[in-house]
Amino acid sequence: MAAVTGGTPASHPCAGGLRLSPRAPQQHKFGLFEIGPEHQFHLLTCRLRTGLRAATQAAIDHPPADTPCDSDFVAVLRQPHEGFELLTYAGPAFARLRRALGLPEELYQAALSSRYFQFVSNSKSKARFFLTQDKRFFLKTQTKQEMRLLLANLPRYLRHLEAFPRSLLVRLLGAHSIVVPRRSRAGAPAAALPCPQRYFTVTLSVFFPDEGILERYDIKGCSVDRWAEPASAVVLKDLNFEGKSLVLGSQRPWLLRQLELDSRFLEELRVLDYSLLLAVRPPLPDGLTAWSPVPCHVLQGSGLSQNLPGGSNPLHCIDGPQRRYSVGLVDLFSSYTFRRRLEHLWKRIRYRDGSFSTVPPAAYARRLCRWVEAHSE
Repeated sequence: MAAVTGGTPASHPCAGGLRLSPRAPQQHKFGLFEIGPEHQFHLLTCRLRTGLRAATQAAIDHPPADTPCDSDFVAVLRQPHEGFELLTYAGPAFARLRRALGLPEELYQAALSSRYFQFVSNSKSKARFFLTQDKRFFLKTQTKQEMRLLLANLPRYLRHLEAFPRSLLVRLLGAHSIVVPRRSRAGAPAAALPCPQRYFTVTLSVFFPDEGILERYDIKGCSVDRWAEPASAVVLKDLNFEGKSLVLGSQRPWLLRQLELDSRFLEELRVLDYSLLLAVRPPLPDGLTAWSPVPCHVLQGSGLSQNLPGGSNPLHCIDGPQRRYSVGLVDLFSSYTFRRRLEHLWKRIRYRDGSFSTVPPAAYARRLCRWVEAHSE
C-alpha cells in the first residue's frame, strides 16, 4: 500500500485552499461560491449574520457561570429582528464550551457577522453548508429531528470532550433556528399559516486553515457510492483512497484508540452515517516539533483549551513523519430510525457484501475503525 506522500497537483479541486468559483452553483456543481445579491441564499445569510451577531452579543453581555447547571441545556433565547426571529438553544452551555476552547467571543462574533460563502460538495446530503469569510466556521442546516437529538445529548457530548480533550468529534459551537413569518399577498402577517423554521449548527472547520491542503477526503468505511470524480470533486471519498496509507508512525496507536473511543460514544447515541474528514498536508518545516497526543502545554479551564485563535487548529491535527493530517468526525446526529432500518434491509438484498452506508450503529462504528486500521501505518 502506497503512502500518501505525493499529493494532488495544485490545480486540482482538492488541492490548496478552497477557491471561489466565479460561476453560480447551478452551472458549476461543486466548490465555494460567493453569495451576492442575486444568490438564492443572499437574504437568508444576511439574516443569519444579523441574528448571530445579536446572539453572540448576548453571550458577551451575559457570560455563563463557571459551573454548569441543568437549565443551561434547555435555555432558549428568542431575539426578534425585522422580518425574522432567531432562536439560540442551550446558549450558556455552548458559550462555556467556546470559552473552554480558548475561543474569544469577539472573534467568534466577528466571523459570524462577516459575509458567508456557500459550500457545495459532492455529498448526497440535503443539508446546506455555509463557510465564514475566514473559513474558520461552518454553518450547516439540520432537520428538526437532528436538532432534537443533538440537544438531548448535549450534556453527554460535553462530558465526552472533557474526558477526552483530543477527541476527534467536531466541535459544536452553537445551535440555532431562524423563523420567518409568512405573509399574505397584501403583505400582512398570515397568522393562520405555520411559520417556516430552519435549524442550523455552527461548528469549527476540521480543515481550518485550508491553505496548503494536498487532498481532502470524506470517509465512511464503505464502498457503495463512495467514489468521487477527481477532476471535479472538492472532497474525495473512500474508493479514491484505495492504494494509499496514512503514515502516522508513533501516532498510529493513539489515533486508533481515540477513534475507538469516539465511535463507541456515537454507537451509544444510536447514530450512523457520520464521516471521518481527512486532509493531507505537507510536513512541518524543519525545526518545528510535531504534535504529541499528550499536549505539552498546560490546559486551561476544563482542559479543552487548545490555542484556537492562533493561525492553526491543533485540535484536529496529527503530525506523521512524512505528512501532517487533519482528522475529524462530522455529521454526528443521524439516528437509526425505522426508515433507516427499512433502508438497511433493502440494501442488504441489493448489496450482498454489506458495503453500503446504512448499517446498524454498532456495525457502522466497527467498520469505520477497521477502515482506518487497514489504511494506516
